[in-house]
Amino acid sequence: MKALVVDDDPIVRCVVRALLADAGYDVRCCCDGEEAWRVQSEFCASLIVSDWMMPVTDGLQLCSRIRSTGGDSVYFLLISSNLGAPQSKQRAYEAGVDDLLEKPVLPAALAEHLRRAKVAMLHQGGEN
Repeated sequence: MKALVVDDDPIVRCVVRALLADAGYDVRCCCDGEEAWRVQSEFCASLIVSDWMMPVTDGLQLCSRIRSTGGDSVYFLLISSNLGAPQSKQRAYEAGVDDLLEKPVLPAALAEHLRRAKVAMLHQGGEN
């Protein structure tokens, strides 16, 4: 199983990467959406865990770009510190985000989201 972690905060990248690796994922990390776009084109992760607010290309733009180019088999988990606003959630789902995780990222919360992602990917038949 391959996962891509995208966050401009190196501490968040490190924590999420470790949690995913412990869960058995082959993990790559990127610091913004543009880098993630390039890496994803070759790495082909089935799970992308991305921060929403990043310089250059944010997580929502990355998700929209992946979805518009046939990336329907990718499970996209978006991390944000501003999920309380209903309009934020609506924008995320309209962009093709599968699930939302609130900051700070807690190990137990991420584990639950990963469990849901795995179930969804198995139903899609797209786990790699």
